[in-house]
Amino acid sequence: MLQFTISLLGQGCCFQRDGDRSVGISRRGCGARAGLGSLLHKTDTSYGLFLSDHSVLDITESELVILPAILCQDLKGPTDWHLKRCLRLGFTREDVDAVQKVIERIVTHGGGKLSQIGSVWDIQDE
Repeated sequence: MLQFTISLLGQGCCFQRDGDRSVGISRRGCGARAGLGSLLHKTDTSYGLFLSDHSVLDITESELVILPAILCQDLKGPTDWHLKRCLRLGFTREDVDAVQKVIERIVTHGGGKLSQIGSVWDIQDE
């Protein structure tokens, strides 16, 4: 079972998921319980309709949408996985490094900071 906590408009909410099925949302100061469930459903639907449908974007284009979205949140584990995925899809380390540097510049320009993530050069060959 996957469990994570998100902050929606400063209100903490806990979402639990077991495989493909939502098993609960608990409120900890979150007044919009139904709204949160709807938001998470829309997120799943958006992913399902656009990023996993390779007739819209092929798998490499999808990865170039997903990687910046994950990387700019400074999420080490998911970023490492998606960096590996880029390499498995045939991107060169140089290409992935260039994409990562652009994302880092955008985050810095927006006032953000990336301190948790590594680089594609840290990823071991498989």
